Amino acid sequence: MNIVFLIWNYWPCIEGGSERQARQISMELVKRGHTCTVWTAWINANLPKKEIKDGCTILRFGRWVPWQGRLRQVLERFHHFFCRILSKYFSITERQYSYFQKHFDFWILLPVVYVTRRSFMKEVRGELDRTVSPPNIIHLHEPSWLGGFAVLLAAGKNVPVLCQEATNPVLPVVGYDVPFRKRIERVRKDAHFIAMAPYLAADLYAKGVLKERVHLLPNGVKMPLRRPLQRNSSLVLYVGNFSQGTHWKAFDVLFDAWKIIHDRNLGLRLVVLGGGNRTAWEKYVDGLGCAGSIDFMGRVNNLEEYYAEASVFVLPSRVEGMSNALLEAQSWGIPCVVSDIPANTSVVDNGINGFVVPVNDYEKLALAIIKLHQEPTLRKVMGSFAYKRMKDKYSLGGVTDRLVDIYNKVCEY
Repeated sequence: MNIVFLIWNYWPCIEGGSERQARQISMELVKRGHTCTVWTAWINANLPKKEIKDGCTILRFGRWVPWQGRLRQVLERFHHFFCRILSKYFSITERQYSYFQKHFDFWILLPVVYVTRRSFMKEVRGELDRTVSPPNIIHLHEPSWLGGFAVLLAAGKNVPVLCQEATNPVLPVVGYDVPFRKRIERVRKDAHFIAMAPYLAADLYAKGVLKERVHLLPNGVKMPLRRPLQRNSSLVLYVGNFSQGTHWKAFDVLFDAWKIIHDRNLGLRLVVLGGGNRTAWEKYVDGLGCAGSIDFMGRVNNLEEYYAEASVFVLPSRVEGMSNALLEAQSWGIPCVVSDIPANTSVVDNGINGFVVPVNDYEKLALAIIKLHQEPTLRKVMGSFAYKRMKDKYSLGGVTDRLVDIYNKVCEY
């Protein structure tokens, strides 16, 4: 089968959950003899427009796309300078300023983003028109506006489109910075969808997607080569992208909870992994007085080493898809403390393979982490349940086999 993955951001650029999942699935499909091609944006001008990696062909489109990143860098320097002035003379904090920055950047960048996306669309359409043998299916790991564009792209080519939906609510409104936004809004429900959990499937039905076009399939996780051992380390692990902001990731809840743990003098250390600008949060924890027990490591390529060492994983998000990091942590036998949102509770059962605490409740978050630290037997039991669940239901090989079955059903529709 000839499969095209359509995704805006892809390796080796900043890799979030969708990008990581797309790369892992593509490698598994190649192992099974399928042909995989990735159509992605040319975000970094230093990257080749075409290369083959892990048996998968990567094509990058959009001649104007690199300018978007350059302008964002200029704006970042402007905001850094302007925020310093406001904080000095008007007592405005970086967190307060970030709300203004988000809206300011959207409108300033709107014409640039519009043009870059337009150039991307034009080049992708040209690639499909030149292709002698069209793909059997176009698969997206992020439906958003790309899902509707894919439906428009495949119209008349008899190529089905499959969109993977992970975030609640599904099918968010398409922004003004997207070309053909009204047409994209109108047609994107005509795609087929993968819902990672039943609550997402129900949301898709409510938005008007036909039931026969919705298929249930979770993210897959690559199981460790060896079964993880019970650890008694002092390391508590968090993995998340700072560029997604506190509205999604609830960094304020995480660090307020850690302040409580730090003041208990339990000897625990919080290791924070993930890309994006974390400067404001480093200052925040310094102000709380708990910076001495937190290690900001940034983006790392050796995640497995941290999973192998951690005794507790924490994810207090306000909004989340099916977190790859949450699945990976459990595959290493780590009990997890998560917020009570559907994406987390579809994976973690309170008291079974971790603890579920109310959203925004940093005190209960802290107490759950402390309880796991102080009860090694409980950690061992929960970690064993977590490992078994990942092996039985979420292993990458099994999920890929089920995905191929979905491909066949979609192509026969």
